[in-house]
Amino acid sequence: MRIEEFDPAADDGKVNACYQMYAAGLPFDDPDGPPMSARLFTAWMREGWAGERRETAVAAGPGGDWAGGYLLELPDRKNTHMGELTIMVAPDRRRQGYGAALLRHAAARASALGRTLLTGLTRRSEEHTSELQSHHD
Repeated sequence: MRIEEFDPAADDGKVNACYQMYAAGLPFDDPDGPPMSARLFTAWMREGWAGERRETAVAAGPGGDWAGGYLLELPDRKNTHMGELTIMVAPDRRRQGYGAALLRHAAARASALGRTLLTGLTRRSEEHTSELQSHHD
């Protein structure tokens, strides 16, 4: 599996791939929530809600197509010890190790940047949340 960091301000193709993974996952991840439009998602990937530093990466599947990605937000005014991580994995690529590999990659980047706490959200049942927790304790 190849993980490639990218600049969302300069790579529309990878931003669009992340949006497609996000949108495809909504029925599973957040079926009751309002979806972000492609325009809003793109602005969030590029600039964030507060204009803070961010890092992005995508993971390639065996055929070279993008199977997953992440956005690592790095606050630079408050909570500078933290990183906030959003992982997206295409529904047909889930449970194949992409999410775990992206998590490891993002955690290593956060640590290299001096972050001692990495946060994120999960919108699945408690059963799935507990399973994720058990893999990363």
